[in-house]
Amino acid sequence: MKELPKEIKPDKGLLKKSADLDKFYIATRYPNGFDWGSPMDYFEESDAGKAIKDAEEIINYAKSKILR
Repeated sequence: MKELPKEIKPDKGLLKKSADLDKFYIATRYPNGFDWGSPMDYFEESDAGKAIKDAEEIINYAKSKILR
């Protein structure tokens, strides 16, 4: 999202949310992604809820730019 053209680049808040979502990309998929423990030792239900909310906001932003 950081590399989108200036005229459609989202604000810093949405860029932060996309960066936060990046943290889930590998760590939540692979049980050996941490030095010790598994993803369930690092992520809680509240993390998932926030990630879903942030992802929905990003999707809605993208739709608003595509469906102009």
